[in-house]
Amino acid sequence: MSTTLTREGLDPLIADVKARGRRALLDAAQPQHRAAVLIAAAAAGEPPDVAEMARAFDATPSELLAALVIATPGERAPALVELVDRRRLSPEHEGYALLFASLLVSTGEPAPPKLLPVLRKKLLAEVGVEATLALCAAANITTDPECHKLERDLAPWAPVGSVKKLVAETRRRFADNDLRLALPERAEGAVVSGFTARRVTPKVGRNDACPCGSGKKYKKCCETKDAARGLDPSPVPGMTRPEWIAAGAPNLSVDDVLALSREDLARVDPAQSPLESILRLFTVSLGFGLFDVSARILDDLGRREASLPKGETLARLTNDAIVEALRAGSVEAANRLAARVEDPASLPLDLQLSLRFAKFTELAVLDEIAKKALLDPEAEECIALPYAVLDHAPSLGVLVALGSLAHLPSGEARTLLDEVEEARVRAGLPAETAGWDIVAGFEKLDGEVAEDDRSRKQLEVARADAERQLFDVERRLRAAEERAATHEARAAAAEARVAELTRASDRDLARLLEAEMDTRRRAEAKAAELRALVADGVKERGDLRRRVAELEAARAAAPSTSTRESAEIPSAPISDDEPMSGSVIAPRGLHVPNFDDGALASMKRLPKHVSEDALAVAAALGGGKGWHNVKQMQDIAPPLFSVRLGIHHRMLFRIEQDRLQVCDVLPRESLDSQLKRYR
Repeated sequence: MSTTLTREGLDPLIADVKARGRRALLDAAQPQHRAAVLIAAAAAGEPPDVAEMARAFDATPSELLAALVIATPGERAPALVELVDRRRLSPEHEGYALLFASLLVSTGEPAPPKLLPVLRKKLLAEVGVEATLALCAAANITTDPECHKLERDLAPWAPVGSVKKLVAETRRRFADNDLRLALPERAEGAVVSGFTARRVTPKVGRNDACPCGSGKKYKKCCETKDAARGLDPSPVPGMTRPEWIAAGAPNLSVDDVLALSREDLARVDPAQSPLESILRLFTVSLGFGLFDVSARILDDLGRREASLPKGETLARLTNDAIVEALRAGSVEAANRLAARVEDPASLPLDLQLSLRFAKFTELAVLDEIAKKALLDPEAEECIALPYAVLDHAPSLGVLVALGSLAHLPSGEARTLLDEVEEARVRAGLPAETAGWDIVAGFEKLDGEVAEDDRSRKQLEVARADAERQLFDVERRLRAAEERAATHEARAAAAEARVAELTRASDRDLARLLEAEMDTRRRAEAKAAELRALVADGVKERGDLRRRVAELEAARAAAPSTSTRESAEIPSAPISDDEPMSGSVIAPRGLHVPNFDDGALASMKRLPKHVSEDALAVAAALGGGKGWHNVKQMQDIAPPLFSVRLGIHHRMLFRIEQDRLQVCDVLPRESLDSQLKRYR
């Protein structure tokens, strides 16, 4: 099955789904082919559900992603955002997933709460050009000002014109809601990127013996099978890409890593590849959220720890993996990675705390309350949160309260500081005046801000007055420039008129001379045409005289008899044993060559020089030249004529009114069998 499903290939796959069943095809399909099966099943009336779409999304070729989403009914935006948030996709697929989710939300699907935060996060990440373009298109569709600002910042890598073109194309596909139109019209040529493709099969001549030992020629045996294998090469000679991946991707290079899909990464054997490639694989596996693969790589790096680059340690790599697992929300994976450390106390303190806090679901509740307070300083949570924490955890409450001071009015901040002082006493902490200094600083800053506001308003009034004056000056300046331009245009028109009058006499003389030369050329052409006609007439007259002489000689030599058969003139000897009736007199007038479909097909199969000869001979015969080489076929009506094309080929044709209709161009040995078709 081809990885890329096209409009032309949809119908055969639909028939296959109906014949074998959707589930059987999905079970037998490789990951990159599952999207094609789901799309065909949807066209056959069995659309996939959202879960099936999500499972197939990662391995789906980019050109089929839109069709896969269109084929799936239901609310797809939450599933697409969840795939991105859980880092289950490549950067390019993440971009397309967020683009489709934004478009679906703009057309009426409920907006997932994580859509805008995840999109902002991805817009800040460093990804490739294709992923950046898709992310900017997603930001363009949303109404979020922050996303629009990030989109503008990425304009050097995702030009506005390209972003708008991608948005318009995606909107059109989803608006049509037509699976066939959402598919590519034709499959692009196979392009292998990310590694140097090696020959999958040995180089064998088509007429050589097949290497499989069958005794047949290579072209009659394994050539087709080897050609199919050659369409999916790998970096290792003699192996296709699936075979290479199944073997653990040996000799993996740094560039090879970037070309691997998420499922391929999970099958790599780190022990078979160089250290530099495995370090890159470790980074990529963390990005995909494949923490079990990261753990396998850490096992291999533990055996090669002495060879790690300077400044790189196994402990640091392990810490990186734990951090990424916690960020991805995979607490179990983080704990498994932490269990690999012999001394948990050697972990950085922030990691130890993060691992402990991840077990407490109440922190998520507190985090949500803090988020509301930060988004709206007037909200009740801004006051309630620090007081609640001070009551139950004084030391932690002191830190929370000090962080809340900037969001509270002066009076409420001073009241909160009184509670902070009491909490410090309960916690056995020394007295501290930093909070009061912070409040005093904020009050001073508020005064300065108010003064700045007054100054800014005064400046705005002055600027508005200056802008009005500037507008008036610019208006008068534009009027003066327009008057100057009008006078300059009039002066230029006067100069052009003078120049035109000066050139008028020269042009008249040139026109007369050109007319005279044109008349002379037409007369010479007519004379040449007449001379050619006279020459053709003289030649035709000579041919006719020779033919009459031949007929007279034949009649004189024939025995006198009254039967019709004895009055027939014997035909000229036939060359090459061809069933012909002799030479033919050229018909009068011009006959335009026209080739039957069969003749055109034959010419495409024949060598180039034979086809060129056929075109040249047809043109000459149509003009009345070369008819002394033409023979008429016996016992065929309407008359069929043959003319040589070199030694080994013949051209069959008929004369139909003003056309020379070419019926076939064929090898000499095929002539007899082909003539039976015309009798």
